[in-house]
Amino acid sequence: MLEPFDGDGLRPGMSRPRARLRVGGQAVIRHQLDLALAAGAQRILLLADAGEEGVDGVLRAAREQGVDARRISDSPGLCAMVSTADEILLLTDGLLSDPATALPMLDKGSMVATLPIEPGLSLGFERLDAERAWAGLLLMPGSLCERLRQLPRDCDVASSLLRIALMAGVATKPVDEACLDDHRWAIVANNRIAHGVEAAQLSRSLEETRGRTPGPRLAAMAVRRFSASFLETDRSPVLLWYAALAVLLVAGGVTAFVSVWSGLLLFAFAWLAGRGALVLEEAVRQGRIGMTARSRMWRGAASLFDVMLVVALGFALTDGDWARLGGWYLAFVLVATVAIGEFQAEPERVRVWLADRFMLCVALALFAYTGMLAPFAMVLSALVLGAWAVVARGGGNGRRG
Repeated sequence: MLEPFDGDGLRPGMSRPRARLRVGGQAVIRHQLDLALAAGAQRILLLADAGEEGVDGVLRAAREQGVDARRISDSPGLCAMVSTADEILLLTDGLLSDPATALPMLDKGSMVATLPIEPGLSLGFERLDAERAWAGLLLMPGSLCERLRQLPRDCDVASSLLRIALMAGVATKPVDEACLDDHRWAIVANNRIAHGVEAAQLSRSLEETRGRTPGPRLAAMAVRRFSASFLETDRSPVLLWYAALAVLLVAGGVTAFVSVWSGLLLFAFAWLAGRGALVLEEAVRQGRIGMTARSRMWRGAASLFDVMLVVALGFALTDGDWARLGGWYLAFVLVATVAIGEFQAEPERVRVWLADRFMLCVALALFAYTGMLAPFAMVLSALVLGAWAVVARGGGNGRRG
């Protein structure tokens, strides 16, 4: 059994525990809870005063995951809950750790995580000795907890357990210093640090999703500009997905029944909103346990976008006359050619441009405004198919030779 214990004691004057600060729309203590549960915790012990804001919510979230969760207020309370057969997983107040780094360390048994002394102290971690600082994470046998009974009732529980573990010979394990440099391991002591962690997460997300064409770059610029507002809520990616869907539905209606070029511009903005939601989701995913690397919602949204674009273009090219099959066929061929080419066309830079629906919709809007939508759709489809055929034939000849 693991006994997670969140907190490093409530020090005098600490009216707001650091664990309640928010990173990526979620309180640090909820990140800690996720880590403890992923490590196999069967009981959560939270050091906090009675009536402390947010405590009940964390305990309730833990119980919803099927584990026992309780509040304790001092070292005797901890000793009463821990048996000699248990293990104690201790997370210091405000610790935000990278699960990809922390979980493998915990898999190997009792340990005290450490950092180099200079960067560790400068970032708010506790000193161990002349060369090392405590990284805020340890796993120790529950039998050692009994030694707390020899200390004053109001002792700093986390620091005391740390010293007990070291004196008992629990092994130390270093945390990769690179985790400090890119804010994947931090003591979130104030909002400035929280915003710094969010900025680092967003930068990694933008690096992964920025793209090389105007559409993804514009989406990345917009997310970076409004990132502080977006990341205030845990559900910001979902809200942006809904906003993209709303704009998409409006775009379809405007294209089909009001103004073709205006509607196609709305399609472009709907795609930007969806791409921005993907960037945000990648940022929120940093350090989260159980979130996939790439959203399934993006794949579903991309398919819905293409279907809506086919329908809207079909209405625009035929004035809504279902008997004019040529226009519907052209709309389908254009979007299908671009969609398939996004994954199959060669070389790779061509696929990148075909994947940029923002540029496609802007170009369609421009030619619709000049009354040349149908000729442009024909030429674009023919160019993509022709280039594809040339590349395919060249590859086939190469294989036969």
